Amino acid sequence: MPWLKWIADAVHAFADYASTLGIVVSIVGFAITIVNVVRSKNAAQKVATAISEVRQSLTLQVAVSDLSRIISDVDDLKTFHRSGAWNALPSRYDPVRRQLLAVKTNYPNLSKSQHSTIQGIIRQFASIGQVVEEALASNKAPDDIASLNNIVTEQGDKLNVILVAVQRNIGAKS
Repeated sequence: MPWLKWIADAVHAFADYASTLGIVVSIVGFAITIVNVVRSKNAAQKVATAISEVRQSLTLQVAVSDLSRIISDVDDLKTFHRSGAWNALPSRYDPVRRQLLAVKTNYPNLSKSQHSTIQGIIRQFASIGQVVEEALASNKAPDDIASLNNIVTEQGDKLNVILVAVQRNIGAKS
């Protein structure tokens, strides 16, 4: 029965081809899986980078808001000086100093120079607050209101320089 031998040989040949094809399909499938894993890893890294950039941008936007509010409060101090509202001023200096300290602490992306400038501004407002407290204790206005306003203006200008630098960093790639 030659035809049975022929069928048996054909089945064995088919099994050999199927086995070889199975190995090839397994290798190709494994390679595709590896490629997809690498792509997924790269996509996850891109997503993490994008999230980090958005988080940094939002932090900078909050810093802009905080600095803008502080600059407005600093401008209000000059108005209080000019109007002679000395009793109201001590309660105005403390929040400005605390807000500046919060900006210095909460925004690590500020440069060392900006941190140093903010620390100097905090010291200036502490000094001015002390002058006002001493004047209040002696029941008189500070001696040189124009000088106080000049110092407040200088500190406000320094804050504005920091504000502009932070605004420039919004949307900039790190």
